[in-house]
Amino acid sequence: GRSVPVFGGGAARAYSRLNRILSENKIREEVMRRRRHEKPTYKRQRLRRESHARRFKDAVRKKVHLVWKMKTLGI
Repeated sequence: GRSVPVFGGGAARAYSRLNRILSENKIREEVMRRRRHEKPTYKRQRLRRESHARRFKDAVRKKVHLVWKMKTLGI
């Protein structure tokens, strides 16, 4: 499981930190997905969609970095 230390009675702060950790690691999505059986076809579609989104995000990140680099060089 996940655990977050609570300092000085800051339970709300620790709870928000825990929620951030769970969302970054996609734990909540995994739990919701496992509540019901996912048919193999839908699983393949989801994995393909996630893969495409990941590749698109990487391509956009590379383009933004290239533009930023060109801007700093004055090109």
